[in-house]
Amino acid sequence: IAHRRSLSARGTRPEYDSVRRLAVGLLGLTVMASEKAPEDYVAAMKTIAAAQAAATKAIEAEDYDAVEKHAGTIVDAFPAVEKFWAARSSEVAQMTRTAAKAASDLRVSSQQRSLEGMAYSAKQLSTACGTCHSAHREKMPDGTFEIK
Repeated sequence: IAHRRSLSARGTRPEYDSVRRLAVGLLGLTVMASEKAPEDYVAAMKTIAAAQAAATKAIEAEDYDAVEKHAGTIVDAFPAVEKFWAARSSEVAQMTRTAAKAASDLRVSSQQRSLEGMAYSAKQLSTACGTCHSAHREKMPDGTFEIK
């Protein structure tokens, strides 16, 4: 006696329907997950990147006043980043607060003329930024970035 499996209304096996629905759902999440960031967020991130690079050079030159200026620029730019993420992910919003604290610590270290403190704070800032970027940023073929 031959055993036949029943077919669903679409002419496919029912056990494959759930797999198909899962695959389509995951594909949909992937497509929806990548988004273009708003201009104020992009501007803040570019400001932070430029100021962080300048602060790194200023630390190497032991230019405390320049480090203070660049760290202040970073601190002032982070609220736009935190606002963006607060609406999307409390985990990432916390990452931005960690990075903002490192930038604030960098500014304080420069005011105290502590080269060791600046180096430590700059490393903390770099680590916080890198962790978030690797988890939540996707490089596009044209060289721009989108949010994962």
